[in-house]
Amino acid sequence: SFGGRGYNPMGWFVMGGIDLARLVDWAGGRFPAGTSIGQFVRGITPGIILDTTYTLNLGAPRNGENALRIFDTRADRPMFNYLELSLDRPVDAENPFGFRFDFGVGENSRIARSRSSFSGDWYDLQQIYARLRLPIGNGLTLRGGKFASPIGSEVIESLNNNNISTSWQFG
Repeated sequence: SFGGRGYNPMGWFVMGGIDLARLVDWAGGRFPAGTSIGQFVRGITPGIILDTTYTLNLGAPRNGENALRIFDTRADRPMFNYLELSLDRPVDAENPFGFRFDFGVGENSRIARSRSSFSGDWYDLQQIYARLRLPIGNGLTLRGGKFASPIGSEVIESLNNNNISTSWQFG
């Protein structure tokens, strides 16, 4: 319960959208005259990442699990770590509105997931945020939403990490 009432996440999104519209109007932002939905959709870039591993443990643990590990817990078996689907729409001078959406499924979700209604043991809405480019100076871009990590040296996708395994700090 939120303030004695039921929690309604859609109510927050609607109010956020109204406030964002007021901010755009205040800054003098307008959609360029020739902009269409088709142009917006053509600017969306889909992405997919498949992350699997096989960890060989020469100690051959009886229970089949690697000791002192966070993500790569299974010994001598393949793991379906993460399948991530993403949509990205960057902002530019012709299109001031954009977004980023990352959704993943796999074994890493049980460790790296956020604790929200859009996450479970095998799936996670990793991040979703909107972008708005305001006509201030050379263009001021505002971002708001749910971010996976605003700063850090390790990320959920092992493809983008410097090391093959993740540290205890990350897990």
